[in-house]
Amino acid sequence: MRAGIHMNIHLARFLNALLIGITLLTVSGTNAAGTQKTYRWVDKQGNVFYGDKIPPEFAAQGSKELSGQGVVVKTNAPPLTEEQRAEAQRQEKIKAEQDRIAQEKKAHDRMLLSTFSTEEDLIMTRNGKVASMDAMISATKSRNQSLQKSLAAMRASAAERERNGQLIPDKLRKDIAAMQTQIRDNLSYIASKQREQEELRTQFETDLERFRVLKAAQIETLKKTGNAAAANP
Repeated sequence: MRAGIHMNIHLARFLNALLIGITLLTVSGTNAAGTQKTYRWVDKQGNVFYGDKIPPEFAAQGSKELSGQGVVVKTNAPPLTEEQRAEAQRQEKIKAEQDRIAQEKKAHDRMLLSTFSTEEDLIMTRNGKVASMDAMISATKSRNQSLQKSLAAMRASAAERERNGQLIPDKLRKDIAAMQTQIRDNLSYIASKQREQEELRTQFETDLERFRVLKAAQIETLKKTGNAAAANP
C-alpha cells in the first residue's frame, strides 16, 4: 500500500514537471516567432505557473520574464504598498539632505585651500574681522553715550516744566520717545554684533582645525607623488 502511495506521488511530480516543460516549450516556440513574452509567477500556495500573460489577481505578487530558452531575463518586483512608498520617499529625502551637506562641506574645503595658504593667513583674517566688529561696537557704544546725555537733558527739561506747572510740548515728548527707541535699537545692535563675534571665533576655530587636516593631507599627497619641494615650502 505504501509503495502505491509513493508511486502516485512520484507520478504526480513527474506529470507536473512534464506539464511545466510542455508549457515552456510551447511558449518558447511562440517567443521564437517574436510575438509573445513568457512570464513565470507563483501563487500563495507556492504553485508555479507559466504563460504569456499574468492574471490580474497575481499581478501584485511580482513575476519573472523568461527568454525563449527559459532563462530569467527580467524580474518584475511587486508594486510598493503605501507604507513602503512613504518610507522610500523618506529615505530619498534623507539621502538628498546628506548629499547636500556633503557637497557643501566639499565646497567649503575647496574655499579654505584656495583662500588661505597658511594657518597664519587664516588667523590674520579672523583677527581682522573681529577687530572690524570691535570698531563698530565701540562706535555704537559711543553714540549711545551721547544719546543718553541728550535724553537726560530732555527729561530734565520736561521735569522742570512739570514742576513749574507748564505743559510739556508734543515735540519734546516725541523727541524723548524717539531717543529711547534709538538707544534700545543701538543696544540690540551691540548685542547682535557681540554674538556674531562669538560665532565668528567659533567658526574660525573649526575652520582652522579643518585647514590643518586638509593641509596635512595635501602635503602627504605631494610627498607620495615625489613633489617634496612643494610639500615643504
